[in-house]
Amino acid sequence: MSRRARAIPLLILAAAAAAAAACSETGTDPEAVVSISFDSLPAPSVVEGDTLRDDSTGAVAPLAPFAFNGKGDTIENAPFRFFVRDTGGALEIDSVSGIVVARKPRATAANFVASFGNLQLPQSLLIVPRPDSLAASDSALSTLQLVTEVPTDLLRNLTPPCSVRVLHDSTDAGTRVAVPVRAWVVFYQIDSAATSVADSVRLVNDAGARQAKDTTNESGYAALRVRVFAKPAPASGTTAITDSVIVRAYARYRGTNLRGSPHRFAIPVRLGQAPSP
Repeated sequence: MSRRARAIPLLILAAAAAAAAACSETGTDPEAVVSISFDSLPAPSVVEGDTLRDDSTGAVAPLAPFAFNGKGDTIENAPFRFFVRDTGGALEIDSVSGIVVARKPRATAANFVASFGNLQLPQSLLIVPRPDSLAASDSALSTLQLVTEVPTDLLRNLTPPCSVRVLHDSTDAGTRVAVPVRAWVVFYQIDSAATSVADSVRLVNDAGARQAKDTTNESGYAALRVRVFAKPAPASGTTAITDSVIVRAYARYRGTNLRGSPHRFAIPVRLGQAPSP
């Protein structure tokens, strides 16, 4: 065999060894980024003419993706870069700081990308009109008649939906018009737990899963329910006990409550059968 022929496999083995070493170093180097992700965006939408803000505090909030090394540990202060995709100038993002500004309305979501080296993470934001008010769709909720408790049944003893609507004040030919605001966060809080009839209560969605905030749909509506864990029913023939669960729903913009926010729901809850008329 010629000296040249013997050299070829040696070169291949050396290259393979170098590649394996590089992969090994990437996997063990605590500063080597192998994956990126968003835990969540500061808010699901940004108001036209404003900056992306934290949905709870109202403070300006830059995009903040996470970078991870080969062990799954977070790498602090990773230098991400950001850029928009075909939004027609509706959305602007500072490529370094991640500050987002909505310049004009857009019917569909505005797309953008967070990148680190060759890793890219596409995301989107809706641009919405300024939210001005919170209105309840139904303040007088019907009485919840409690039934025998089955703790594992997530859909047992659910109150009617505590539904509210987020609206923008607009005008059409001089007439004031309320325009629904989609993708806006509404927060819920239980102020009174009907302790005379319930062992405990919790805020849930329609599927019975625990949840403390909801995002408005295309029509501007958000809604949560209360799962009531009933006490044992009183003895047959005794008077039924009625109490109320008090729920507060509120929505904010720039850290200030909207007009009509918070809204208070009082939901009657009855334990035991009411006497026949």
